[in-house]
Amino acid sequence: MKHKPSGKNTNCLENMICPDCGNEDELHIDVTTTVVMIDDGSVKHGDLDYDQTSICYCPKCKADGTVGDFTVMSEKLAKAEEMAKAEQIWSAMDKNQKAAVRIGMFPAEIMQAAEKEGYGVRDLSVALMNQAKRDGGMIA
Repeated sequence: MKHKPSGKNTNCLENMICPDCGNEDELHIDVTTTVVMIDDGSVKHGDLDYDQTSICYCPKCKADGTVGDFTVMSEKLAKAEEMAKAEQIWSAMDKNQKAAVRIGMFPAEIMQAAEKEGYGVRDLSVALMNQAKRDGGMIA
């Protein structure tokens, strides 16, 4: 994403920005809600539900996509996701694979599987080394 949120939004649009034009003032999002319907129309009732797969549209430049396309992950959340992925990969590794990581070697099948999930090799290497440290240390 070429644009980063300014940080001015701290509620519904926090970490959201149009990836094409940088608009962060107003985005249109398809939501699900419950309404009280009467003959003259409806009165909103209940929460507005949407997720990363909900349709999102920028009224300024007409860009469209999903909420996920318009969301920039915060650094804290990105770090937490990285740790969770590393823990998941680490727990699936056998004893020999963990031993290889502890000495700075990364089994090809683990790296290939991680790349298929969109995990960068360098990021995964660092995350696995950090996980090895948390799980008993690295061998120098």
